[in-house]
Amino acid sequence: MHYAHNQCRPMKQQRGVAVIAAMLLAALTTIVVGQLVWQQQLLISELENQQNATQANLIADAAIQWARAILAEDALSSNIDHNQEVWATKLPNIPTEGGKISGQIIDQQQFLNLNNLVNDNSAQAALNRLLASLRLSNSLTYTLMDWLDTDDISNGADGAESNYYRSLTPAYQAANQLLTEPGNLIRVKGYDQAAINKIAPFTTVLPKNTELNVNTASAEVLSIMLPDTSLDVAQGIVSARNIAFFKDLNDFKTRAFTSENNNIDTTNINLSVETHYFLVNCNAQFERTNLNATALLYRDGKGWPTVVWKRNL
Repeated sequence: MHYAHNQCRPMKQQRGVAVIAAMLLAALTTIVVGQLVWQQQLLISELENQQNATQANLIADAAIQWARAILAEDALSSNIDHNQEVWATKLPNIPTEGGKISGQIIDQQQFLNLNNLVNDNSAQAALNRLLASLRLSNSLTYTLMDWLDTDDISNGADGAESNYYRSLTPAYQAANQLLTEPGNLIRVKGYDQAAINKIAPFTTVLPKNTELNVNTASAEVLSIMLPDTSLDVAQGIVSARNIAFFKDLNDFKTRAFTSENNNIDTTNINLSVETHYFLVNCNAQFERTNLNATALLYRDGKGWPTVVWKRNL
């Protein structure tokens, strides 16, 4: 009996080991299966996010096409652009299948085009007035002129050409070409982010020289673009425009300038009542994905505007 009892003990120990091994195997299997399920769920979530992003991008593209259609239709009725037209109405949130879309078309020729500084004395003077109003140094005008022009000759002591930029760490060359976006300014001598943010509400960057649309420019922009024009006078011009938009530049000069400000010389200033460049900003949502997109449109004549560039923000 004693021998049999001693013989049962190893058998019980073996069964105990087997049970523990089985429990460890089951736990390991559970961990592995759980990991595989988690990875599968992660993959499915990533695929859903990619699909949602694709759908949101398609919705944004549709909004840009809508803007092109609106601007093409507008061009058929008139070559005068003003803030009472359909294109100037902000599009509120509109439901779409699985999401919603909102957007706005913004006239880009209501701002000072920084690329106009090349061979345009009136734009240079306007930027100087803007910088003075913002308490920024007018040296920013000359460093930007050097950045844009094609030569390597500095605009006086305040300018900066490649010899200056090569002395920096890291070193680089002056672009000697037009800006492609406002963000390029950060590489220009004197333009820190604070200065860029200050001039942003009044300026734009367009691919070629453009006129200022007097039907859409704010009083602040008009006061810096028109020499010897106070903000009060510019606000009077906007008030006259709000009663009836300017039909042409003769109408602008007749109604905008009263006996108090009829000495303002607009001869050498690029003004217009027509716009060719428009910015489209849109927000597209699909399921849990939110996408902000912007596109620059160029309209010349009565055809559909072309997309100069599109960016997702």
